[in-house]
Amino acid sequence: MHPRDIAHYLTIKEISRSHSRATLLVDSDKILKLYSYLVDVSVIVDNMNLARTKVPVPNIYSYGHSGNCAYILMEMVKAAWPLDACVRVNQCPVPSAVTTRIKQIVADLASLGLSHNDLHPRNVMVDRRWRVRSIIDWDDCARLEVGGEYAR
Repeated sequence: MHPRDIAHYLTIKEISRSHSRATLLVDSDKILKLYSYLVDVSVIVDNMNLARTKVPVPNIYSYGHSGNCAYILMEMVKAAWPLDACVRVNQCPVPSAVTTRIKQIVADLASLGLSHNDLHPRNVMVDRRWRVRSIIDWDDCARLEVGGEYAR
């Protein structure tokens, strides 16, 4: 990312990195995802905006290209944790209400013609009362007809 585009952030902390993307926490309340400059982040954003009409999705503040990368700056979901971490910490199975909600989310996405394609417990954010607060990591989301999640 071009230095002028990140200069105004007070803090930047790396959350995760892979060969093709990085996820950063900026100013303790925003998530900045960095991708290869070849990634069309407008497709990811369009899918997130469509999904948001029926499913809880983080708000997007900005997106585009900067320097040698593409990026999406979005809301960090507050007072929520990944479902897999909650199950591990509480040493309990996933409550049936959460399972029911996730099934509804999958149906809602299908009604919009979308497949999340990475709907794992690490991407389901829940609060302390096990309510689904948000679905994250929309990088692999695709139109239903090309989504592998429904083929399985």
